[in-house]
Amino acid sequence: MPAPSPSSPESLPRQALGLAAWTGLWLLLEGLFRRLGLGDRQQLAILLAALALAGALAAGARLFQLLTSVRFAVVQGLFLVAAALLGSLGVPLGPDPFHSLWFSALLALLAASTLAVTWKRRPYPLARMGFLLVHAAPALVLLGALWGRFQRVRATGALPPGVTVDRLGRDGGREPFPLPGFGLRLEPDPARPPEPRLYAFSPGGTAAGVREVRPGAATLMPDGIRVDLLQVLPDAVETGQVMEDPLAPADPALRVVLGLGLSTPLVGHLFAQGGERSRQDAPSGAFAVVFREAWDDAFLATFRPAPARAETLELSAGGRTLRHPAGPGASWQLPGFTLRVTHAYPDFAVRPGPGGEPEAYSRSDSPREPWLELELAAGAGPPRKLLLSARQPALTDRLNAPHLPAGTRLRYLREGEEGQRRFVVFTRADRQVRLLEDGRLVRTEPLVLRRPFIVEPGLSVTADAILEHTEPVFAANPGPGPGHPVLRVRAGDPRNGSAEACWLEPGTRERPAAPRMLLGGRLGLVYRDRPAGPGERPPDLVLVDSQGRELARGPLAAGQPLEYAGLTFHPDPDAPWGEGVRVVREPGLGLMAAGFACLLAGCAWMFYLKPVLKRREGRP
Repeated sequence: MPAPSPSSPESLPRQALGLAAWTGLWLLLEGLFRRLGLGDRQQLAILLAALALAGALAAGARLFQLLTSVRFAVVQGLFLVAAALLGSLGVPLGPDPFHSLWFSALLALLAASTLAVTWKRRPYPLARMGFLLVHAAPALVLLGALWGRFQRVRATGALPPGVTVDRLGRDGGREPFPLPGFGLRLEPDPARPPEPRLYAFSPGGTAAGVREVRPGAATLMPDGIRVDLLQVLPDAVETGQVMEDPLAPADPALRVVLGLGLSTPLVGHLFAQGGERSRQDAPSGAFAVVFREAWDDAFLATFRPAPARAETLELSAGGRTLRHPAGPGASWQLPGFTLRVTHAYPDFAVRPGPGGEPEAYSRSDSPREPWLELELAAGAGPPRKLLLSARQPALTDRLNAPHLPAGTRLRYLREGEEGQRRFVVFTRADRQVRLLEDGRLVRTEPLVLRRPFIVEPGLSVTADAILEHTEPVFAANPGPGPGHPVLRVRAGDPRNGSAEACWLEPGTRERPAAPRMLLGGRLGLVYRDRPAGPGERPPDLVLVDSQGRELARGPLAAGQPLEYAGLTFHPDPDAPWGEGVRVVREPGLGLMAAGFACLLAGCAWMFYLKPVLKRREGRP
């Protein structure tokens, strides 16, 4: 048989050049698509459109002859083998040769050739159905692999307890995978004893755990941020003081000295962005001091006396918060105990009683220092007395902790109330200090450090220092009272030299710790309980929507995958403390399984059924 001419579709050099041009075209297009920001789906659509165009051109017989050529099938096989060998040897053919667009284009061309051969050999009587199944099988397998390559999901991420994650890191380091309309959260077994652990995560979904809670421990995040554990205080108390720390995130504070005619002035810190932390009331009730970032004339309407719109009791336990009216005589029936308000003190004070014992009373009817006295009745024992302050919730938390059920917090809220009529307002932006009375601006002076601002004879406020980066001061617990562990953590990005440090206090199941965001929100730190250990019930993986509503739940345990929205969730064995989740979606598996089934059925048909059918038809 004569050799094909160089211009013939059967010419091996011509076929090799054509495949090289096809591969080079998609290699160039892939780089162009990446620069244009096109994602995998857009690239897949362009590739399928190109194949459809090639199919239309194949009707012209010349391209169809090429696709059905045995020589062309051999050349394609050699090209695929060569590409696989070069990729395995590390030859730079793109960031991921086997998942690249040009390699997928080669596979798609081979699938098109196989389909063209099946079309050429039609019609298919019953005896030749095995040939049809065998030749259609590679196309189904290759198309399934192509579809899965662009649509499959393989991503992992660590889940710090209590933190909802809506993005996971894709395998291979590509862009994060956003979960379709829901987030993931871990809920540990509530019966398990707590053991705090340190977690680091980023809003993009990548997360890690610092495996050892000890000074000097460190972890490197996938995005290059380094987290170092600088100091560990296993039993610490907050001193009430703050310090200037250049590595701390920006949290401006003003140190003020209140001159109240006492032998020892009162020193405190006010925070420009701290809500309740931006205000301090003089113990005498003569005035209040406020520190704000900038002045707004709308403040005048808020700095004036106003009655409480509502008085309520707020009880928090087990992650739930309940409220009840707090008027005198109010009774609140709760599971296991009953609360009853016995007295209300608008201006609470304590004096010696008739027998010398402390006795609570109200100095006036003005709500300068509102407190409530309650009785807690549980079981057959005598009722226990509770005291709640609307102005000093942290103090009454400590007073009532021994009398309340474990993990329960009770607060006295007076919504919308303002009992103070005189304010001294410091503003950081314009460095001014203002005196306000009954919502009127009385006097304005420049804010000069260490120069007293006179409120009235005998009363003054002095701005001692402005701190830009503040952190609380912790010390080892000196006595038998309650303390808790605290950590000093530093986060740094070696790429730009930025670094920040902060103290972290542990959260509990009743009061989860809010994540501390550093480096402009690129890193979150949270000090939380560890997950389950050997022999303990694994944590539950909970899927929630954007409103926090639960969509699905299941244990994060090996052999118990959770399926939702076409995704399958497994535990990640490589994550710290078993808290990682792995999500998988393989949309091409159905096509690939159908292809292999066709291949097996076609082989069985050709070797066993075809001879029988031919004998029945009377053919040799």
